[in-house]
Amino acid sequence: MRPPDAPAFLPSMPQEAMVTSGRIAEIFDTPGDIADGPSSQPGRAGRLELHDVGFRVPDPVAGDKWLLRHVTLVVEPGETVALVGARGVGKSLLTALLSRLYDAAEGRILLDGRDIRDMSLPSLRRAVCTAFEDPTVFSMSVAESLRIGRPDATDAELSAAIDIAAARFVYDLPFGIDTRIGEQGMRLSGGQRQRLCLARAIVATPRLLVIDEARPGLGVHTGTETAPALRVALKAATGIVVARRLSTMLLADRVAFVDEAASGPTITHVGRHAELFARVPRYRHLLTDRRRPVGDATDRTARDFEI
Repeated sequence: MRPPDAPAFLPSMPQEAMVTSGRIAEIFDTPGDIADGPSSQPGRAGRLELHDVGFRVPDPVAGDKWLLRHVTLVVEPGETVALVGARGVGKSLLTALLSRLYDAAEGRILLDGRDIRDMSLPSLRRAVCTAFEDPTVFSMSVAESLRIGRPDATDAELSAAIDIAAARFVYDLPFGIDTRIGEQGMRLSGGQRQRLCLARAIVATPRLLVIDEARPGLGVHTGTETAPALRVALKAATGIVVARRLSTMLLADRVAFVDEAASGPTITHVGRHAELFARVPRYRHLLTDRRRPVGDATDRTARDFEI
């Protein structure tokens, strides 16, 4: 802004601030769509059940459009299941239903035998922690960000989570884990924000750890560093991973293939990666025709790839 422009610009700022504050007030006054449940007593095992779950959005032209339909899956305590499917088929949406960011339009989701709609939202979101592909990072220190889900976490627990998430870059920041990282983590790269979010989820020690794997952000070297420790972290909780890399699919105990069906996207097959690759043509087609090498694209010997 040039100095001569300042006198004309400044008088409009209070008016813009008033309009903005009014919009913010409208947001806070809007009733929530997600009703809080009555129960705050958490289970401990981490058994997840989805029974005939569906989600739809209103479409004024074509009628309600089902984005997920007839989804059924049981995940045992300590088990890790990878969700695999083409882009846009509803994998990330399915993970959002687990913490009630959206409510299912039909069916039931049970955690340790209890319908998640009967759980209070604070209780549910302590039990289910998600590391999103596009994470939210607030303007606070690294340590404060890591403790969002568990304020009483010790420094040793923070350090362990940082190691598991391959997020040791935080120690290179000007003030280490006491460095303020700015709104939306503006001082961090996309990959660094993703790793910080993963560490935050690990610190929370949830019963159900949900990981929406980033496409390019973690990078091949970080993925190699993270995989063994991530396997250990997932064994401490029930794990649901939106998998976009072959190495992650192989890390999981089972793969749930999310694919289009007549009534809408659903889980069509569940099994080990090798089993699905051998007997499900659409799964094999996805992994052979849409894959992209991880790392040097000219390296024909590369064993990992993403979809």
